[in-house]
Amino acid sequence: MRPRTTWFPKGRPSEDFRHETESLILSRGQGLPGTVWSQGKACWIADLRQNPSFMRRTAARLNGFASGWAVPVRVGNQVIAVVECFSRQFMREDPDLLATVETVCGSVGQFMARAGQEVRVRQLDRQKAVILNSVADGIVGVDSSNRIAFANPAAARMLECNESELIGLRVHELLHPPIAGCDSSCLTRRAFQTAEGASGQDVYFRGKGRSFPVEFSLMPMVEEGASVGSVLSFRDISQRYALDHMKDEFISTVSHELRTPLTSIRGALGLLSAGLLGDVSEKATSLLRIAVANSDRLVRLINDILDLERMTSGRAPLTFRRLSLDDLVRQAIETMQPVAGAEEVYLASDCNSVFVEADSDRLTQVLTNLLSNAIKFSPHHSTVRVAAVRASDGVTVSVIDEGRGVPADKLESIFDRFQQVDASDSRQKGGTGLGLAICRTIVQQHGGRIWAEQNNSRGAIFRFFLPERASISPLAEEATQSQFEQRLG
Repeated sequence: MRPRTTWFPKGRPSEDFRHETESLILSRGQGLPGTVWSQGKACWIADLRQNPSFMRRTAARLNGFASGWAVPVRVGNQVIAVVECFSRQFMREDPDLLATVETVCGSVGQFMARAGQEVRVRQLDRQKAVILNSVADGIVGVDSSNRIAFANPAAARMLECNESELIGLRVHELLHPPIAGCDSSCLTRRAFQTAEGASGQDVYFRGKGRSFPVEFSLMPMVEEGASVGSVLSFRDISQRYALDHMKDEFISTVSHELRTPLTSIRGALGLLSAGLLGDVSEKATSLLRIAVANSDRLVRLINDILDLERMTSGRAPLTFRRLSLDDLVRQAIETMQPVAGAEEVYLASDCNSVFVEADSDRLTQVLTNLLSNAIKFSPHHSTVRVAAVRASDGVTVSVIDEGRGVPADKLESIFDRFQQVDASDSRQKGGTGLGLAICRTIVQQHGGRIWAEQNNSRGAIFRFFLPERASISPLAEEATQSQFEQRLG
């Protein structure tokens, strides 16, 4: 304990007692304040000069102090301070006087508690302001009625508004004004309508009507178990899309330039390996077989890259019509039956009387890609099963295998370009690492989503969801680059 404040009435000198008091540093149980601190109750000393536990006896004698008492200052049950009182007259313990001082100390404790809380609140407000002002991402706080309660400077800059102008505005009408033309499929609208967190990519609008692509995250604010609002954070990813566009253009150009000479090389190797240009030695035949296999893999890779580029650039438009999912699955199984037979894998289907609105060719491509993957990684004499479950808002299709499965840390990344569970798979299994990326692009263009799960027993489950009515929304979740470019003009 350390002294904080002393007060003496004018008159006789009290400097010796003041100086000694102000130099004290006491531990619990030490001196008059330490005793009150440890016991948690008031203490009265009728004769300071004769009490051996009073440490300032000499200074009290010099300045004429005879009696003293101390009272604790509490916040709840905790002693946070002690008030000492001294008199130059000998006084026996006075319960009424102690009660009066304790009442005053109770008020002092409440005041100190409020002051401490106010200081803490001001510190937290300053810290919050520093954090919000320093973050490069836009952060917007929304109340339970979806009106903006606060916004940081980064959000105001990106939305081209003053912070004060944003307060009180409805957040969805600000981010998606009427020119956006969004509907019930709008990802941001759905995120604000639910009490759960959400994240994804979308297009927001600035104050002057210009749009920009964003990556956003929405988290609910919960108080005593009830949602009181949400916090939206977002960042402008225009530069990322510009770089992705340059990269895709480069890959597309290189792929186009490679396909013509590679086709000629593959044709020449095919003629040589078939013996149409003369007999070759057994060693040369083996080398030609390896060269043909690698040429075929390169051709598949380039074709997959070009297919993905056409779909993401919008040069491969979809034609939606009502289809029987059972017929599509049967066609895909018939197509993959020779491959499954060679691997001694059985194919089964459970999709009776399920209809979807989709592009027939593209959906067949998704099914054959998923079946091809399942067959590659399934053991002999196992079964790959295709199942469909109808819900109120769409259909979920599952491709279930009994293979080695997918590790938990790969369930998301395997849908990225050139990503595989094992780096050696492209050599051993002949894959290009683009099949699942193509599936994801096609499903997203149908307004759906695709994901992978671990099977409880063994193997993996790949599922994709197609909505009841397929529609390409420019504000759909994970919108493709071409859709963003169209919105951005």
